[in-house]
Amino acid sequence: MKVAFWSNVHGQTGVTSNVIALALMAAIEKKKVALLQSHFVLNNMSKPLVGTDVNPEEFRDTGIDALIRDYKSRALSEDVIRTDAITVPNLNRRCDLYIGTGRQNEADYERELLTVFEDIYDSVDKFHNLSFIDVRSGYREVSQSILSCADVVVVCLNQNTHVIDRYFAKPVDATNVYYLFGNYDENSKFTLKNLQKKYSALRKRSAMIAHNAEFMDAQNDGQAVQFMLKNYNCAYGSANYEFVESLKTCLDKFGLLRKEES
Repeated sequence: MKVAFWSNVHGQTGVTSNVIALALMAAIEKKKVALLQSHFVLNNMSKPLVGTDVNPEEFRDTGIDALIRDYKSRALSEDVIRTDAITVPNLNRRCDLYIGTGRQNEADYERELLTVFEDIYDSVDKFHNLSFIDVRSGYREVSQSILSCADVVVVCLNQNTHVIDRYFAKPVDATNVYYLFGNYDENSKFTLKNLQKKYSALRKRSAMIAHNAEFMDAQNDGQAVQFMLKNYNCAYGSANYEFVESLKTCLDKFGLLRKEES
């Protein structure tokens, strides 16, 4: 299943952090997960997941650049798809990371991505249960093209009603859309329940990921996997219980744990 995470605004809704948290939870739930991103800059998934920043220019045999290269020259078989990925450690080979581009020319990169990405995305998804992509925010042509080929679109918002109003003034053109409120503050007057009352589109199609400073620190320290493994079965009353349970609820709410995907 191809799942695209996107926001109408940049740097405010925690798209990348949301993707990482849900991908790790899905992998622990025994789903085979692929992680991709369409950003031209800020390849910021590698540090939280593998413990070090990966420079795409130095790793041309992995990630999106490798997938594009191989797509042009040979069939994207399971062996090729596996070779082009970085295996996220400690998850029994259930999470594959495809780092971002090392290209120097943004316009050329996005022009090429428009022509090949749908086929590449389909090929990656063939060998994974869930293929999560962190889509560049805003309404760029390449971002909208990626959203159009996803099975599920997760629109990342926050509790700032100005951001929500801006989105609904220009919503994405997709049928299977869900709404995700990351870094959620339960003490805000704009609770999920109140937001669902205010915006009818959110009813039955929205969920939240609770704010968790420890997980944010774990990402910065390159310890996101270790954090999730340690806290997956944390007890009620634990400081991390609400965060972990909110991730499980999101996966279920968005239909990402269906048995037929196993």
